[in-house]
Amino acid sequence: MRFEVHGLPQTKGSTRAFLTADGAPKVVSDNARLKQWEHAVGWSARAAGAQLLDGPIGLDLVFYLPKPQRPKSDLPLVRPDLDKLVRAVLDALTGICYRDDAQVVHILARKCYALGTPCVTISVNG
Repeated sequence: MRFEVHGLPQTKGSTRAFLTADGAPKVVSDNARLKQWEHAVGWSARAAGAQLLDGPIGLDLVFYLPKPQRPKSDLPLVRPDLDKLVRAVLDALTGICYRDDAQVVHILARKCYALGTPCVTISVNG
């Protein structure tokens, strides 16, 4: 299965945990746009006909990022970090393409500069 998610790819950054006033634990992400991005990834996967797969999973991910006005290289040697972009997609697809991201045994991921709208292309191989 292959699909695209349009929009600026978001990262799964750091989280912090604390207790609320009533003593309940709460964990929050330092990226306010992460939840919306995860919903977009999940919605796009479902629209492409995602099914919950058992067994080993392989993912191919290509992140298309905005090109700076004066890039230092033809390659995107800029933030965000590739591993944090991958983590956000892995978590977003949990429960949609696979039961647990521990099923993912192969990841091929890269960052490129977008010629148009920023996005990510995702291929799920079961």
